[in-house]
Amino acid sequence: MFELYLQAVLEAARPRRLLLMLDEFDKLQEGIDSGVTSPQVPENIRYLLHTYTGLSAVITGSRRLKRLREEYWSALFGFGHRVPVGELPLEDARLLVTRPVEGRLAYVPEATDRVVQLCARQPFLIQSLSNRVFESAAVSNRRTVTVAAVDAAAKEMVVDNEHFRTLWDYAGTERRRFVMSLCQQLDVGPDPITLGLLETKLEEHGIVLPRSDRFGRDLEFLRELELLELRGTTRGSAYALAIPLMAWWIGRNVDSEDQRQKAVRESEDLEGR
Repeated sequence: MFELYLQAVLEAARPRRLLLMLDEFDKLQEGIDSGVTSPQVPENIRYLLHTYTGLSAVITGSRRLKRLREEYWSALFGFGHRVPVGELPLEDARLLVTRPVEGRLAYVPEATDRVVQLCARQPFLIQSLSNRVFESAAVSNRRTVTVAAVDAAAKEMVVDNEHFRTLWDYAGTERRRFVMSLCQQLDVGPDPITLGLLETKLEEHGIVLPRSDRFGRDLEFLRELELLELRGTTRGSAYALAIPLMAWWIGRNVDSEDQRQKAVRESEDLEGR
């Protein structure tokens, strides 16, 4: 049915071309996982793009697109050109905070840097947090934004944030989620969060790693989703949550003991298979 419709549109638009724009494309994976969407859909889209020379497509989605490696996805992404949208350069991130409110709000330099740091220079998060700062300033009739005002807006933002909940769900397993919770807790400690430290902590918390399972794959998975990052320190490489605001969200919304128990039950289930 869609192909028949597409043929009619291309004919009506000729000689102009048609651009098909699909947002939140990774949501199709949820449909495939639940059985609502056919795994044939990616191959169907590939067929349309190859068959109709007047058709092009822009496909957008979250970082989870990096993880779509199943056979039915490779059929589609094998001929595409990936354009990542990552963190902004530092000066561009600062301008995204200050320029939209120029002449209406004045950020002290430390407040600008606080927004940029909490949001890890990610444009969507900068816009979200800056919008909350603006709304708060409008209510209180303030024209100067301080670090305290940014922190107050950030605390409000993490109370119930769907974006962070989605990223949390994308981790995929309870063990990976517990790793993020561990990183949030260990970040204030004196020791760098190394692979060895994380493995030790998992063992201490009763989470058994199957012999056939490489824990490093979990860390690699979380790094690909840009939830964890590997930083160089004076004592070697160490892991940390990539987005400080998400660390705040975890501290506010995740019961670490409950998450530990979920990870333990998951590891016991894996051992029993």
